[in-house]
Amino acid sequence: EEDLASRGVRAEVAPHITNHLAAIAENPAANGSAAARQVINRHHLDTATGLRKTDVTNDGGVEINMDLKAINKQKSVTLLSSLRLYEALASSKEDSAGNWRYPHMKWENTLTLTFAKYLMLNVSAYAYFDKEIKSDIRLKEMFSAGVTYIYSKK
Repeated sequence: EEDLASRGVRAEVAPHITNHLAAIAENPAANGSAAARQVINRHHLDTATGLRKTDVTNDGGVEINMDLKAINKQKSVTLLSSLRLYEALASSKEDSAGNWRYPHMKWENTLTLTFAKYLMLNVSAYAYFDKEIKSDIRLKEMFSAGVTYIYSKK
């Protein structure tokens, strides 16, 4: 097996991820906790009356957050990844279909490529799942290019 330390990889972070990236992971974080959440929908359509009203839902459950920042040795490639999972265990508005019981997932990834000294390309991909909104995973992709200039007084 190749020595990961010679490639600048901290294997204790997440070996299956960092091995493929050949990157240095900085400030990896993962935590879980109990959570209370309130969702306010100010434009909820009441189908019986045809009027819009404010709809408030309170729920409590478990939340898990994981963050990763990986940078290659040359600092020309950066990967930022954030995963948020929330599982409601109790809800003030339990629908008959039980959609509130499905986990809510938000996974955001941004890959930044730096060319020369001032040119950057960003590719972002976001995946969201909330069965109360839509039964499929919603995807959002974004591509951006920019010029960066760092000014510092010495």
